[in-house]
This record gives sequence, structure tokens and C-alpha cells, in this order.
Amino acid sequence: MDPNWVWASGGLCAGCVIGICVSKLTGGARNNNNTKSNKKGAGSPSTEMFMMNFNPFNNTEVTTFSDITMLLGSPTSSALLDTQQQEYHMYSADKGYPVLDGNRTIMGRFLTPPVYEELYNLRTSAGSDIDTCIQPGIDSPDKISCGIVACDEECYELFSTIFDPVIRSRHRGFERGQQIRGAALSLQELSEKKFDPLYVKSTHFLVGRCVKGFRFPPTCRRAERRHVEGILQGSLEMLEGEFKGTYKHLVDIGPEERFQLPDILQSVIDPPESRTLVCSGATRDWPCGRGVFHSKSCDLFAWTNREDHLRIMLRDRGLDLVAAFKTFSKALQQIEEKLKENGLEYSFHEDYGYLLTCPSGIGTALRAGVHMKLPYLLQDERFRIILKNLRLHMGAEDQEMLQRGYVDVYNMDRLGFSEVYLVQRVSDAVHLLVQIEQRLESKQPITDLVTQAENFMTEITITKNIE
Repeated sequence: MDPNWVWASGGLCAGCVIGICVSKLTGGARNNNNTKSNKKGAGSPSTEMFMMNFNPFNNTEVTTFSDITMLLGSPTSSALLDTQQQEYHMYSADKGYPVLDGNRTIMGRFLTPPVYEELYNLRTSAGSDIDTCIQPGIDSPDKISCGIVACDEECYELFSTIFDPVIRSRHRGFERGQQIRGAALSLQELSEKKFDPLYVKSTHFLVGRCVKGFRFPPTCRRAERRHVEGILQGSLEMLEGEFKGTYKHLVDIGPEERFQLPDILQSVIDPPESRTLVCSGATRDWPCGRGVFHSKSCDLFAWTNREDHLRIMLRDRGLDLVAAFKTFSKALQQIEEKLKENGLEYSFHEDYGYLLTCPSGIGTALRAGVHMKLPYLLQDERFRIILKNLRLHMGAEDQEMLQRGYVDVYNMDRLGFSEVYLVQRVSDAVHLLVQIEQRLESKQPITDLVTQAENFMTEITITKNIE
């Protein structure tokens, strides 16, 4: 039984009875000193009021987890969750401290006994605890990763003692309050310049988003996940113009229909194999509460409740990264506007930007990628160093594609930079890669270009387009 949802289930009355019994047994005492919540009301309304006002699938007043806590109070007030609290009070933090010897995750470096003891008894208003957040890093100690996930947006604040150093380590020393580079740049200031089709085959953009007020995939339960999917489905199906398309629930997609979908969506129908996601619990109940969307032109794609509540992708063959990003921005704006029409918004932090399940993706949560053909450069031993200097990641290493000279590259940074800044940097970096490939083709030296990559400035000059 999931204690976090007993208070909102059809058996609410039974939960109330249990609460009275537990209260009697414990003398009515409740220790809330170690529990921080976003409780929005002083008291809880009657059961009749709750049942009359709450319908997660068809109600304009109650739409988010926060709305429910406003009606009933924080879920930490439920009797069974209090029992769970008592279990933690029964065992001291040192009894629950995990074995971190040989742990290769970032979390493993910063979760000291004092830090664990500080966070041990804390709960978000959605009932998330530190043990659930660090579980992926405990179950996959040999994987180089963040080793921690956020179960809801409050985790980034309540458990900041561990999240902050992990974020600082993962995002090049980024600190709270640090200035976002390129924040003043506008979309209109981007310099449009087409790539050479001999070397660049397509461009793509991918962003992650989570909806404010709902638990993130690691702890999102079936009813809540279906609720989130319904909200996002409605927003996607309301897209207009070139972005108009079709949404399909995964449970309704059979084997034959699967292969009629665009290739990009075929790869997200199966549950993720990532050990971090599996260990976090994000893949539970697959494929319940998940679905895929594609525009009629098969350029815009989206999927729900996989890594995060929503992932949106644009694939463009126009060979102009900046122009494609402007199109992508229009699609993102439409989706967000439709969401706001339902009184909802994305999870966003004043310092950390868009909040996702994994700290590695927060910030812009944007991946700007290019599919390239670089057969000569791929054979050069300096290739990976050049990519690193240009702050580019190489996509999945498909050996067959690499042997044919094809590679995907995308921005390494997410946090500390604006979307506009990152797109311009990727565009400039790709143009430099093309120059290097052209030199290698003609057997000319590339020393000066390698040096240019080494000195690839984080400050870039954006020339305004002249209409």
C-alpha cells in the first residue's frame, strides 16, 4: 500500500478512522519539528467537501497536487505517513546511513553521515524523503552519474544540503545566485547561417519539462500519472498550424501500429533501460499513463511520463540551427500557453531554471544537436579533445554509424547559460568542426583550428541580422 496516496484515495474514510486510532495510541502527540511542508491551509475540510470538490480528471478548480494539499492539508498529516515517520524516529540516522565505499556517483562524494543525519527525518509536502532521492545512486554505485533524483520540485530546496553540491559539481561550479550568461540576449539577435549539406545532415532540439505541483516520475503514482498525462495530452492536441498533430496512449499502440510511427517515437515506446531511471522507480507500471505525440509533418515530437513529465523534440532538415530553434521556440510557446490556459505551469526555480527529475538536465533543460558526417575527423586522435574544448557531447556511439563517418553532437552545458546563448555556441562550434573536416579532406594542417577550439571562448559575439 502506498502511504502517500491513502489520504487521497477512495478509502479516505478508513484512513480517517485509522488516524483517530493511531492518535489515541500515541496520545495525540505529533512531532512536526523535522517535517517541512508547503501546507496552504490551517485546517482540513470535511470528507464530504473533499469528495464533492475533487475529481482529478474533470474539475477546473482542483488540478494539481498543491490544490489537493490546500483542501486536505499536507499528506504528512495522514495517519499512515505518521506511522512511517515513527519508523524513522525509531531508528537513528546512523542505522540507515548507506554503504558508500567504492560509490562512483557524485552523490556518493557528498553524502556524509552529518549530511544524512540532517536530512534523515525531513519530508516534502508530497511525502518525499532523502532515501528515495538517493536510491538510484545506492543501487547503481558503479555508474558515473549524479546518483540522486528529485521526487518532486521541493526536493531541490528541502534537501539542498546534498542537491547543491551535486549540482555545483555537475554544472561546472554553478552556484545559486550566479548570473546566467547570455540572459540579456534575445532570439532576434541570433545569427542565422546555414550549414554545408555535405557535412551536416539534420539538426534537432530536445527539452524536458515537469509540471508544477505534481510529483516527478520516480514517485508519481498511477492515478496522478494518468492525471498528468491527460493534462499534457490536452495541451498537445490543442497545438495549431504547422504543429497540429496526433497523440496516442502507449497502451493503445499495438505491434502493427508501432512501426507506423516515426522512428524517433518507436525508440521511446519501450521502457527506458537506464539504470538510474529504473532504480529511481520512474519506469513503474509501464506503459500506464504514457503516450506519444507527433505533428502531421513529423517534425515535432513529444512523449509523456518517461524521464520527466514531458519531453519535446524538433527534428529539422533545413540545415540552419538558428532558424530551426526559432521554429522550436514557437512550438514550446504554444504548448506552454495551452498549459497556462488550464491554470498550470512548469516547475521552475529562480536560480536553477527548469527543474527535472535528474539534476544533470536542469537549467535550460535544452539539448541542441546536429547530425554530422565527419569521416576524417572521426579518425583523428584529437577528435574527442576537440569536442570537449568546444563543450560538445557525442551522442550514442553507434559503431556502425561511426564507421560510416556519422556522429551526433550536442551542447554539454545546460545550467548557467541562456537558451539563445547555447544555440549560438553550438552553431559556431559546428561550423568550426566543418572547417576542420574540410582541411583534413584536402590534407592540410589543422593546428590553427585545433588551437581555436582550445580557446573557444565562453563569450561569443552575436551579430544582429540586418533585415
